[in-house]
Amino acid sequence: MIKVAIVDDHRLFREGLISLLSSQENISISGEFDNADEFLKKCPEIQTDVVLLDMDMPGMNGIETAKLALRLISNLKIIMISMHDNYSTIQEAFKAGVKAYLFKTSNESEVLEAIELTMDGQDFITDSVTKKLVEGIRKPESLNRIDFTPREKQILKLICAELSTKEIADKLFISENTVETHRKNMMAKTGAKNVIGLVKLAIQQGLD
Repeated sequence: MIKVAIVDDHRLFREGLISLLSSQENISISGEFDNADEFLKKCPEIQTDVVLLDMDMPGMNGIETAKLALRLISNLKIIMISMHDNYSTIQEAFKAGVKAYLFKTSNESEVLEAIELTMDGQDFITDSVTKKLVEGIRKPESLNRIDFTPREKQILKLICAELSTKEIADKLFISENTVETHRKNMMAKTGAKNVIGLVKLAIQQGLD
């Protein structure tokens, strides 16, 4: 028997999932929660196998909830259910450790398949989610998901501030050759053809 918990602040949506899952002979409802805090408090106690987790809830969002839940139960299978269909949100969810990502428009068979496959240790992605991931990878905006090293971020900020290679080198107490090496590495990572391309990328990424 697969024990499934539901965490969603919309009562009607929860009830719809409960009705669906209760009709399955191999699934039992281990708990229903309308907020992340209550779920995390009860998580170790209910010993659930799978959790259907809403992305948007008052207080803690689904991604943060997933991270904390996996610290409590490392083998917990998390299925994120969300209205968000943008590349970055889907990517962040999988980075957080979820095993499946469903849109709230998903049909019943997709929900049940996600539960079965994640219980078998597999990841589950619907065709519609796959399409959004492929679109995101192809878009130039997806460049802002590239991880820069702390030093590369420093140099990119100074490039945006219109400092020259020498000025950057002097400010960071490194050689001009080192600055150039970092710049070339960033261009190679991002596919930017020149410094202007890097500056555009910095604006997209919103470097902190």
